[in-house]
Amino acid sequence: MNRVSDPEMLKAAEALRGQPVSLSEYALAIRPKLVLYALFGTLMCMGHLSGRWVWECVLAGLVVAALTSGIMIWNDYFDRYHDISKGRTLAIRQTRRFLLYVCGVWLVTILGIVWVWQDNRAAGIVLAVMAVNGFVYGWFRVVPLLSGLSVAFSFAGLVLIAGAYAPDVSAFDIGVLFFCILMMAFGRENTADLEDLAIDARYKATLSVTFGKEVAVKVISIVTVMSVGAAMAIAPICVLVIPFTYRVMVGLRESKLDFDRLQKLYDVQCLLVMCVLPFVDP
Repeated sequence: MNRVSDPEMLKAAEALRGQPVSLSEYALAIRPKLVLYALFGTLMCMGHLSGRWVWECVLAGLVVAALTSGIMIWNDYFDRYHDISKGRTLAIRQTRRFLLYVCGVWLVTILGIVWVWQDNRAAGIVLAVMAVNGFVYGWFRVVPLLSGLSVAFSFAGLVLIAGAYAPDVSAFDIGVLFFCILMMAFGRENTADLEDLAIDARYKATLSVTFGKEVAVKVISIVTVMSVGAAMAIAPICVLVIPFTYRVMVGLRESKLDFDRLQKLYDVQCLLVMCVLPFVDP
């Protein structure tokens, strides 16, 4: 699994191996920002689809948050050699301890999925599919387009979980929201991949690696417009995100991309849509 033959990479890994790791690094490895984002997204989608927050779905949202952490640190372990080039060295410095950490987070997550499954089978099935998707992502990354879609589904799946607690909402309304979030997540993920193009070319088949930067920018632009269109179909007030969408479109066409600004614009766009959701009936 994940064999590495690059002598320079192996040499760098050997030099890092055994170096001390602080507790704060372990805490940051679970991506607290993404964890809160996943929980917030679940709650907002639930507020939109069911008009209220039920504690069972809140707990399911916590399981989504734990699963997000588990997926991120599992991928850190899987990509531990390649991530050296990106400055992420925690998994290579203390490999065995980090793997135990990964197993602990996944154990908590699996117990949470079992609990949700017993309470709401539909939500449990979605969580189980999300978990499998996240676990096998390391192998998906070599399949063109599949790596980006896999990451996007890891976030958009929270719509289906919220939908499982809203039995009176039509599959069409849930599907439109799912499509909206899926396209937003897909666009953001591929924007992030543009920054890592040179590194990802060694071991991933991302959109930009497979088809080139120009095609990737066009696809990102299209899915971004599609996601905003779906958001406005759900809630016309989402027209307020268009200025941010326009800035993303302009930023993608600059000769030198400002990746940090682009990702922040994407985050603001997505957060604005989510904040509107609880105030709109499906």
